[in-house]
Amino acid sequence: MFYFLQFICLLAIFLVPHSQAVISDNHDANMTLAGYYCKNHSEIRTINIIYSDKPQGLPCQVTFQKNSTEVMQLLEAKRNVEACKNKAVRMASRLRDRGWQCQSSGI
Repeated sequence: MFYFLQFICLLAIFLVPHSQAVISDNHDANMTLAGYYCKNHSEIRTINIIYSDKPQGLPCQVTFQKNSTEVMQLLEAKRNVEACKNKAVRMASRLRDRGWQCQSSGI
C-alpha cells in the first residue's frame, strides 16, 4: 500500500508540476492528498499529507520530495491525524525560514 501511495504522489507531482500546491481527492484509491509546494529559484520541495479513507489503513502519512528525487516518508501516524498536519506545517515553516516560497492546499 505504501508504494502505491508513493506512486500516486509522484504521479501527481509530474502531472501538475507547476501548480501552486499538490492536492487530489481520489476516492478510487481511497486516499486524499493535501500539502505544500515550495520553490526557491529552480529548486522544488513537495510535502504531502496522505489521508487514508480505509478504516483498516493508517490515518495519515507525511512525505517529502526534493525536485524529482525519491519520495521520503517523514511520518506515519497510526492514530492521530493532527500529527501529520503538524509535521507538514513545521516542515514548510522550516523551508520558509530559509527563504523558500511555500503554498498550501487542503490543509
